Amino acid sequence: EYTLANDHNYYISKTAASTCLLNLNAYESLMRNQYGDKMNIIQNYINMARSGMDVDYAAFQLKYREMIKAVDKPWTFNIRILFFTFTMEWFKGAISGSRYIEDELYAVYTACMDYAAAEKDRQGAEKELRGDVEDSYDLLVVQYKAYLAALKASETSKRNLDTVLALNKVGKADYSEVKDARDLYQENQLEAVDSLASYNEMLYSFDRLTCGAVTKYMRGESISVSSGGGGDSFADIDPISDPYYYIYTSVSDMAFSIGVSIPNGFNPTINSFEVWIEETQIGERTRVGRELTHLALDYQDSSEITLRFYNGSNYVTECVIDASVPRDVLPIEGSAETEAEEETELGSYSVDTTPTGSLSTSKLTLKLNSGVDAKTYTISYGDHGSFYTSEPLSIDEDFSYLTLLIVSLDDVTLNLYGSDGSLSETARFDTETQKILRV
Repeated sequence: EYTLANDHNYYISKTAASTCLLNLNAYESLMRNQYGDKMNIIQNYINMARSGMDVDYAAFQLKYREMIKAVDKPWTFNIRILFFTFTMEWFKGAISGSRYIEDELYAVYTACMDYAAAEKDRQGAEKELRGDVEDSYDLLVVQYKAYLAALKASETSKRNLDTVLALNKVGKADYSEVKDARDLYQENQLEAVDSLASYNEMLYSFDRLTCGAVTKYMRGESISVSSGGGGDSFADIDPISDPYYYIYTSVSDMAFSIGVSIPNGFNPTINSFEVWIEETQIGERTRVGRELTHLALDYQDSSEITLRFYNGSNYVTECVIDASVPRDVLPIEGSAETEAEEETELGSYSVDTTPTGSLSTSKLTLKLNSGVDAKTYTISYGDHGSFYTSEPLSIDEDFSYLTLLIVSLDDVTLNLYGSDGSLSETARFDTETQKILRV
Protein backbone atom coordinates (compact mmCIF):
# COMPACT_ATOMS: atom_id res chain seq x y z
CA GLU A 1 0.00 0.00 0.00
CA TYR A 2 2.88 2.38 0.74
CA THR A 3 4.35 1.74 -2.70
CA LEU A 4 0.99 2.34 -4.39
CA ALA A 5 0.65 5.62 -2.52
CA ASN A 6 4.10 6.85 -3.61
CA ASP A 7 4.86 5.30 -7.01
CA HIS A 8 4.91 7.98 -9.72
CA ASN A 9 3.69 5.86 -12.64
CA TYR A 10 0.78 4.46 -10.65
CA TYR A 11 -0.10 7.96 -9.45
CA ILE A 12 -0.35 9.13 -13.08
CA SER A 13 -2.68 6.27 -14.05
CA LYS A 14 -4.77 6.75 -10.90
CA THR A 15 -5.09 10.50 -11.53
CA ALA A 16 -6.09 9.86 -15.16
CA ALA A 17 -8.83 7.45 -14.06
CA SER A 18 -10.07 9.89 -11.39
CA THR A 19 -10.19 12.74 -13.91
CA CYS A 20 -12.15 10.61 -16.40
CA LEU A 21 -14.61 9.64 -13.64
CA LEU A 22 -15.00 13.30 -12.70
CA ASN A 23 -15.79 14.15 -16.34
CA LEU A 24 -18.31 11.30 -16.54
CA ASN A 25 -20.09 12.43 -13.38
CA ALA A 26 -20.14 16.05 -14.56
CA TYR A 27 -21.59 15.21 -18.00
CA GLU A 28 -24.19 12.91 -16.46
CA SER A 29 -25.23 15.57 -13.94
CA LEU A 30 -25.62 18.24 -16.64
CA MET A 31 -27.66 15.99 -18.91
CA ARG A 32 -29.78 14.70 -16.03
CA ASN A 33 -30.66 18.28 -15.08
CA GLN A 34 -31.59 19.06 -18.68
CA TYR A 35 -33.39 15.90 -19.77
CA GLY A 36 -34.66 14.40 -16.50
CA ASP A 37 -36.24 10.94 -16.78
CA LYS A 38 -35.23 10.54 -20.42
CA MET A 39 -31.73 9.76 -19.12
CA ASN A 40 -33.11 6.52 -17.68
CA ILE A 41 -32.86 5.06 -21.20
CA ILE A 42 -29.04 4.94 -20.90
CA GLN A 43 -28.63 5.05 -17.10
CA ASN A 44 -27.94 1.32 -16.73
CA TYR A 45 -25.01 1.53 -19.15
CA ILE A 46 -23.59 4.57 -17.30
CA ASN A 47 -23.82 2.74 -13.97
CA MET A 48 -22.12 -0.33 -15.43
CA ALA A 49 -19.26 1.75 -16.83
CA ARG A 50 -18.83 3.63 -13.56
CA SER A 51 -18.74 0.35 -11.60
CA GLY A 52 -16.01 -1.08 -13.81
CA MET A 53 -18.25 -3.70 -15.43
CA ASP A 54 -17.95 -4.78 -19.06
CA VAL A 55 -20.24 -2.72 -21.27
CA ASP A 56 -21.68 -3.64 -24.67
CA TYR A 57 -20.90 -0.30 -26.33
CA ALA A 58 -22.74 -1.25 -29.54
CA ALA A 59 -25.96 -1.71 -27.56
CA PHE A 60 -25.10 1.39 -25.52
CA GLN A 61 -24.83 3.44 -28.73
CA LEU A 62 -28.22 2.23 -29.95
CA LYS A 63 -29.82 3.20 -26.63
CA TYR A 64 -28.01 6.54 -26.74
CA ARG A 65 -29.54 7.30 -30.17
CA GLU A 66 -32.92 6.27 -28.79
CA MET A 67 -32.47 8.75 -25.95
CA ILE A 68 -31.57 11.55 -28.41
CA LYS A 69 -34.70 10.80 -30.47
CA ALA A 70 -36.76 10.93 -27.27
CA VAL A 71 -35.49 14.40 -26.32
CA ASP A 72 -36.10 15.67 -29.90
CA LYS A 73 -39.58 14.11 -30.23
CA PRO A 74 -41.53 17.31 -29.33
CA TRP A 75 -40.05 18.99 -32.42
CA THR A 76 -40.56 16.21 -34.99
CA PHE A 77 -44.07 17.12 -36.23
CA ASN A 78 -45.51 20.01 -38.26
CA ILE A 79 -47.91 22.79 -37.25
CA ARG A 80 -50.37 24.62 -39.56
CA ILE A 81 -50.98 28.34 -39.14
CA LEU A 82 -53.65 29.71 -41.53
CA PHE A 83 -52.58 28.61 -44.99
CA PHE A 84 -48.99 27.83 -44.01
CA THR A 85 -47.40 24.68 -42.59
CA PHE A 86 -44.37 24.97 -40.33
CA THR A 87 -42.12 22.32 -38.86
CA MET A 88 -41.76 22.54 -35.06
CA GLU A 89 -37.98 22.62 -35.61
CA TRP A 90 -38.43 26.34 -36.34
CA PHE A 91 -39.71 26.91 -32.79
CA LYS A 92 -36.93 24.89 -31.17
CA GLY A 93 -34.94 26.92 -28.62
CA ALA A 94 -31.17 27.39 -28.62
CA ILE A 95 -30.71 24.69 -25.97
CA SER A 96 -33.88 22.69 -26.52
CA GLY A 97 -33.72 18.99 -27.32
CA SER A 98 -30.40 17.72 -28.62
CA ARG A 99 -29.18 21.28 -29.27
CA TYR A 100 -28.09 21.37 -25.62
CA ILE A 101 -25.37 18.81 -26.43
CA GLU A 102 -25.02 19.63 -30.13
CA ASP A 103 -21.28 20.41 -29.82
CA GLU A 104 -20.62 17.12 -28.03
CA LEU A 105 -23.57 14.95 -28.96
CA TYR A 106 -22.06 11.75 -27.53
CA ALA A 107 -20.32 13.34 -24.53
CA VAL A 108 -21.56 10.85 -21.91
CA TYR A 109 -21.00 7.89 -24.22
CA THR A 110 -17.41 9.01 -24.91
CA ALA A 111 -16.83 9.76 -21.20
CA CYS A 112 -17.87 6.20 -20.31
CA MET A 113 -15.43 4.77 -22.84
CA ASP A 114 -12.61 7.05 -21.63
CA TYR A 115 -13.18 6.11 -18.00
CA ALA A 116 -13.36 2.40 -18.80
CA ALA A 117 -10.02 2.60 -20.64
CA ALA A 118 -8.37 4.72 -17.90
CA GLU A 119 -9.63 2.43 -15.13
CA LYS A 120 -8.37 -0.61 -17.02
CA ASP A 121 -4.94 1.04 -17.29
CA ARG A 122 -5.00 1.85 -13.56
CA GLN A 123 -5.87 -1.72 -12.62
CA GLY A 124 -3.15 -3.01 -14.94
CA ALA A 125 -0.58 -0.65 -13.42
CA GLU A 126 -1.58 -1.72 -9.91
CA LYS A 127 -1.40 -5.41 -10.80
CA GLU A 128 2.01 -4.99 -12.42
CA LEU A 129 3.40 -3.00 -9.49
CA ARG A 130 2.09 -5.49 -6.93
CA GLY A 131 3.61 -8.35 -8.96
CA ASP A 132 6.99 -6.60 -9.17
CA VAL A 133 7.03 -5.97 -5.40
CA GLU A 134 6.02 -9.55 -4.56
CA ASP A 135 8.58 -11.08 -6.96
CA SER A 136 11.35 -8.80 -5.73
CA TYR A 137 10.50 -9.58 -2.11
CA ASP A 138 10.54 -13.34 -2.75
CA LEU A 139 14.01 -13.06 -4.34
CA LEU A 140 15.16 -10.92 -1.42
CA VAL A 141 14.02 -13.56 1.09
CA VAL A 142 15.79 -16.31 -0.88
CA GLN A 143 19.02 -14.28 -0.92
CA TYR A 144 18.76 -13.54 2.80
CA LYS A 145 18.35 -17.24 3.56
CA ALA A 146 21.38 -17.94 1.36
CA TYR A 147 23.36 -15.40 3.40
CA LEU A 148 22.26 -17.01 6.68
CA ALA A 149 23.32 -20.42 5.35
CA ALA A 150 26.72 -19.05 4.30
CA LEU A 151 27.13 -17.36 7.68
CA LYS A 152 26.26 -20.58 9.48
CA ALA A 153 28.77 -22.50 7.37
CA SER A 154 31.42 -19.89 8.22
CA GLU A 155 30.70 -20.21 11.94
CA THR A 156 30.81 -24.01 11.74
CA SER A 157 34.17 -23.94 9.94
CA LYS A 158 35.46 -21.48 12.56
CA ARG A 159 34.56 -23.87 15.37
CA ASN A 160 36.16 -26.71 13.42
CA LEU A 161 39.35 -24.65 12.98
CA ASP A 162 39.47 -23.91 16.72
CA THR A 163 39.11 -27.64 17.43
CA VAL A 164 41.89 -28.61 14.99
CA LEU A 165 44.20 -25.93 16.43
CA ALA A 166 43.60 -27.25 19.93
CA LEU A 167 44.36 -30.81 18.76
CA ASN A 168 47.49 -29.58 16.98
CA LYS A 169 48.81 -28.09 20.20
CA VAL A 170 48.63 -31.48 21.92
CA GLY A 171 50.04 -33.31 18.91
CA LYS A 172 46.82 -34.95 17.75
CA ALA A 173 46.46 -33.02 14.44
CA ASP A 174 49.22 -32.38 11.88
CA TYR A 175 49.90 -29.20 9.90
CA SER A 176 47.98 -30.34 6.79
CA GLU A 177 44.77 -30.72 8.83
CA VAL A 178 45.25 -27.25 10.27
CA LYS A 179 45.86 -25.82 6.79
CA ASP A 180 42.79 -27.50 5.35
CA ALA A 181 40.60 -26.25 8.20
CA ARG A 182 41.98 -22.70 7.84
CA ASP A 183 41.49 -22.69 4.05
CA LEU A 184 37.90 -23.89 4.45
CA TYR A 185 37.19 -21.21 7.03
CA GLN A 186 38.61 -18.48 4.78
CA GLU A 187 36.62 -19.79 1.82
CA ASN A 188 33.39 -19.82 3.83
CA GLN A 189 34.10 -16.32 5.09
CA LEU A 190 34.46 -15.01 1.54
CA GLU A 191 31.24 -16.76 0.49
CA ALA A 192 29.41 -15.14 3.42
CA VAL A 193 30.76 -11.70 2.50
CA ASP A 194 29.79 -12.16 -1.18
CA SER A 195 26.33 -13.36 -0.15
CA LEU A 196 25.91 -10.34 2.13
CA ALA A 197 26.98 -7.99 -0.68
CA SER A 198 24.41 -9.55 -3.03
CA TYR A 199 21.73 -9.25 -0.35
CA ASN A 200 22.56 -5.56 0.25
CA GLU A 201 22.40 -4.87 -3.49
CA MET A 202 19.00 -6.55 -3.77
CA LEU A 203 17.80 -4.73 -0.66
CA TYR A 204 18.79 -1.40 -2.23
CA SER A 205 16.92 -2.29 -5.43
CA PHE A 206 13.87 -3.34 -3.42
CA ASP A 207 14.01 -0.03 -1.53
CA ARG A 208 13.96 1.90 -4.81
CA LEU A 209 11.07 -0.21 -6.12
CA THR A 210 9.02 0.43 -2.98
CA CYS A 211 9.73 4.18 -3.04
CA GLY A 212 11.87 4.13 0.10
CA ALA A 213 9.66 1.90 2.26
CA VAL A 214 12.70 -0.14 3.41
CA THR A 215 14.58 2.98 4.47
CA LYS A 216 11.63 4.28 6.48
CA TYR A 217 11.09 0.88 8.09
CA MET A 218 14.74 0.53 9.11
CA ARG A 219 14.67 4.04 10.58
CA GLY A 220 11.71 3.02 12.72
CA GLU A 221 9.33 5.34 10.86
CA SER A 222 5.75 4.46 10.04
CA ILE A 223 4.98 3.40 6.45
CA SER A 224 1.21 3.66 6.96
CA VAL A 225 -0.50 5.57 4.17
CA SER A 226 -2.74 7.23 6.72
CA SER A 227 -0.03 8.46 9.04
CA GLY A 228 0.41 11.81 7.35
CA GLY A 229 3.92 11.15 6.10
CA GLY A 230 5.44 12.48 2.90
CA GLY A 231 6.29 16.00 3.97
CA ASP A 232 6.63 18.46 6.82
CA SER A 233 3.52 18.89 8.90
CA PHE A 234 2.00 22.27 9.68
CA ALA A 235 2.63 21.62 13.37
CA ASP A 236 6.39 21.26 12.80
CA ILE A 237 7.03 24.17 10.42
CA ASP A 238 4.56 26.70 11.84
CA PRO A 239 3.21 25.73 15.28
CA ILE A 240 -0.07 27.26 16.52
CA SER A 241 -0.93 27.30 20.22
CA ASP A 242 -4.59 28.23 19.63
CA PRO A 243 -7.38 25.94 18.36
CA TYR A 244 -7.13 25.64 14.58
CA TYR A 245 -8.49 23.72 11.60
CA TYR A 246 -6.76 22.42 8.48
CA ILE A 247 -8.19 21.25 5.16
CA TYR A 248 -6.61 19.75 2.07
CA THR A 249 -7.77 18.02 -1.10
CA SER A 250 -6.55 14.96 -3.00
CA VAL A 251 -6.77 15.43 -6.76
CA SER A 252 -6.35 11.73 -7.51
CA ASP A 253 -9.09 10.67 -5.09
CA MET A 254 -11.35 13.71 -5.68
CA ALA A 255 -11.71 14.00 -1.91
CA PHE A 256 -11.08 16.57 0.79
CA SER A 257 -9.93 15.96 4.35
CA ILE A 258 -10.54 18.29 7.27
CA GLY A 259 -9.23 18.10 10.82
CA VAL A 260 -9.27 20.12 14.03
CA SER A 261 -6.56 20.66 16.65
CA ILE A 262 -7.49 21.68 20.20
CA PRO A 263 -4.68 22.42 22.75
CA ASN A 264 -4.49 20.29 25.87
CA GLY A 265 -6.35 21.86 28.78
CA PHE A 266 -8.38 24.19 26.57
CA ASN A 267 -11.64 25.50 28.01
CA PRO A 268 -14.38 24.85 27.03
CA THR A 269 -13.66 21.16 26.55
CA ILE A 270 -14.08 20.04 22.91
CA ASN A 271 -13.59 16.42 21.85
CA SER A 272 -15.55 16.08 18.56
CA PHE A 273 -16.77 18.13 15.61
CA GLU A 274 -19.22 18.05 12.70
CA VAL A 275 -18.92 19.54 9.21
CA TRP A 276 -21.94 21.36 7.73
CA ILE A 277 -22.31 22.94 4.28
CA GLU A 278 -25.46 24.94 3.54
CA GLU A 279 -27.36 23.32 6.43
CA THR A 280 -26.39 19.82 5.26
CA GLN A 281 -24.11 17.64 7.39
CA ILE A 282 -21.16 16.12 5.57
CA GLY A 283 -20.07 12.73 6.87
CA GLU A 284 -20.37 11.83 10.53
CA ARG A 285 -19.31 13.42 13.80
CA THR A 286 -15.54 13.06 14.10
CA ARG A 287 -13.30 12.99 17.18
CA VAL A 288 -10.73 15.77 17.56
CA GLY A 289 -7.36 14.47 16.39
CA ARG A 290 -8.88 12.50 13.53
CA GLU A 291 -9.75 13.63 10.01
CA LEU A 292 -13.05 13.60 8.14
CA THR A 293 -12.58 12.62 4.48
CA HIS A 294 -15.35 13.12 1.93
CA LEU A 295 -15.90 13.83 -1.77
CA ALA A 296 -14.57 17.24 -2.78
CA LEU A 297 -17.68 17.73 -4.95
CA ASP A 298 -19.65 18.32 -1.76
CA TYR A 299 -18.11 21.72 -1.15
CA GLN A 300 -16.63 22.84 -4.46
CA ASP A 301 -19.43 25.40 -5.07
CA SER A 302 -19.16 26.95 -1.61
CA SER A 303 -16.19 28.50 0.16
CA GLU A 304 -17.91 28.54 3.56
CA ILE A 305 -17.97 25.52 5.85
CA THR A 306 -19.53 25.44 9.31
CA LEU A 307 -17.79 23.47 12.05
CA ARG A 308 -19.93 22.50 15.03
CA PHE A 309 -18.11 21.46 18.21
CA TYR A 310 -19.23 19.07 20.93
CA ASN A 311 -18.13 17.87 24.33
CA GLY A 312 -19.45 14.33 24.29
CA SER A 313 -23.10 14.69 23.27
CA ASN A 314 -23.31 18.32 24.44
CA TYR A 315 -23.19 21.11 21.85
CA VAL A 316 -20.47 23.69 22.64
CA THR A 317 -20.20 26.21 19.81
CA GLU A 318 -19.74 26.54 16.04
CA CYS A 319 -17.49 28.48 13.65
CA VAL A 320 -17.73 29.40 9.97
CA ILE A 321 -14.44 28.83 8.12
CA ASP A 322 -13.22 29.69 4.63
CA ALA A 323 -12.58 26.45 2.71
CA SER A 324 -10.15 28.23 0.39
CA VAL A 325 -7.78 28.81 3.35
CA PRO A 326 -5.87 25.57 4.07
CA ARG A 327 -5.32 26.35 7.75
CA ASP A 328 -6.39 29.06 10.19
CA VAL A 329 -7.10 29.73 13.85
CA LEU A 330 -10.63 28.91 15.04
CA PRO A 331 -12.39 31.90 16.67
CA ILE A 332 -13.34 30.00 19.81
CA GLU A 333 -13.24 31.99 23.02
CA GLY A 334 -11.54 30.12 25.82
CA SER A 335 -8.39 29.75 27.84
CA ALA A 336 -5.73 27.10 27.72
CA GLU A 337 -4.04 25.85 30.84
CA THR A 338 -0.43 26.22 29.81
CA GLU A 339 1.29 25.89 33.14
CA ALA A 340 3.56 22.89 32.96
CA GLU A 341 3.47 20.40 35.77
CA GLU A 342 6.67 20.00 37.71
CA GLU A 343 8.43 16.78 36.74
CA THR A 344 8.38 14.16 39.47
CA GLU A 345 11.64 12.51 40.48
CA LEU A 346 11.39 8.72 40.42
CA GLY A 347 15.00 7.94 41.36
CA SER A 348 18.55 8.23 40.09
CA TYR A 349 20.92 6.31 37.85
CA SER A 350 24.61 5.76 37.17
CA VAL A 351 26.60 4.75 34.10
CA ASP A 352 29.95 2.92 34.22
CA THR A 353 31.96 2.76 30.98
CA THR A 354 34.71 0.21 30.40
CA PRO A 355 37.11 0.40 27.38
CA THR A 356 37.49 -2.92 25.50
CA GLY A 357 40.06 -2.61 22.73
CA SER A 358 38.86 -0.08 20.15
CA LEU A 359 35.32 -0.21 21.56
CA SER A 360 33.84 0.45 24.97
CA THR A 361 30.87 -0.97 26.87
CA SER A 362 28.62 0.82 29.35
CA LYS A 363 26.54 -0.46 32.25
CA LEU A 364 23.40 1.40 33.32
CA THR A 365 22.30 0.96 36.95
CA LEU A 366 18.91 2.19 38.21
CA LYS A 367 18.15 3.31 41.76
CA LEU A 368 14.41 3.93 42.13
CA ASN A 369 12.67 5.59 45.06
CA SER A 370 10.90 3.26 47.47
CA GLY A 371 7.41 4.44 46.49
CA VAL A 372 7.80 3.60 42.80
CA ASP A 373 5.85 0.49 41.69
CA ALA A 374 8.28 -1.16 39.26
CA LYS A 375 9.42 -4.76 38.90
CA THR A 376 10.83 -4.68 35.36
CA TYR A 377 11.90 -2.08 32.80
CA THR A 378 12.68 -1.57 29.11
CA ILE A 379 14.78 1.03 27.27
CA SER A 380 13.35 2.57 24.08
CA TYR A 381 14.23 5.38 21.69
CA GLY A 382 12.65 7.46 18.94
CA ASP A 383 9.07 8.64 18.43
CA HIS A 384 7.90 5.13 17.50
CA GLY A 385 9.25 3.45 20.62
CA SER A 386 11.90 1.17 19.12
CA PHE A 387 13.46 -0.91 21.90
CA TYR A 388 17.12 -1.38 22.82
CA THR A 389 16.06 -4.19 25.15
CA SER A 390 14.65 -7.30 23.48
CA GLU A 391 12.60 -8.13 26.61
CA PRO A 392 11.87 -6.50 30.00
CA LEU A 393 14.74 -6.62 32.51
CA SER A 394 14.42 -7.01 36.27
CA ILE A 395 14.62 -3.66 38.06
CA ASP A 396 17.67 -4.96 39.97
CA GLU A 397 19.44 -6.02 36.76
CA ASP A 398 21.93 -3.68 35.07
CA PHE A 399 21.58 -2.87 31.37
CA SER A 400 24.84 -3.37 29.42
CA TYR A 401 25.32 -1.94 25.93
CA LEU A 402 27.92 -0.77 23.42
CA THR A 403 28.66 2.87 24.19
CA LEU A 404 28.59 3.87 20.52
CA LEU A 405 24.95 2.72 20.27
CA ILE A 406 23.76 5.13 22.97
CA VAL A 407 26.02 8.16 22.93
CA SER A 408 23.65 10.16 25.15
CA LEU A 409 20.71 9.16 27.35
CA ASP A 410 18.90 12.44 26.57
CA ASP A 411 16.88 10.83 23.76
CA VAL A 412 16.24 7.54 25.59
CA THR A 413 12.96 6.63 27.30
CA LEU A 414 12.70 4.44 30.40
CA ASN A 415 9.54 2.32 30.62
CA LEU A 416 8.71 0.89 34.05
CA TYR A 417 6.32 -2.05 34.55
CA GLY A 418 4.47 -3.01 37.73
CA SER A 419 4.12 -6.41 39.36
CA ASP A 420 1.19 -7.25 37.04
CA GLY A 421 3.32 -6.57 33.94
CA SER A 422 1.44 -3.42 32.91
CA LEU A 423 3.18 -0.12 32.16
CA SER A 424 3.23 1.92 35.39
CA GLU A 425 5.61 4.81 34.58
CA THR A 426 7.32 6.44 31.61
CA ALA A 427 10.42 8.41 32.47
CA ARG A 428 13.44 10.17 31.02
CA PHE A 429 17.06 10.48 32.08
CA ASP A 430 18.30 13.92 33.18
CA THR A 431 21.97 13.75 32.18
CA GLU A 432 22.88 16.90 34.14
CA THR A 433 21.62 15.71 37.53
CA GLN A 434 21.56 11.95 36.78
CA LYS A 435 17.98 11.84 38.00
CA ILE A 436 15.12 9.74 36.62
CA LEU A 437 12.14 12.05 35.96
CA ARG A 438 8.55 11.09 35.15
CA VAL A 439 7.45 12.14 31.64
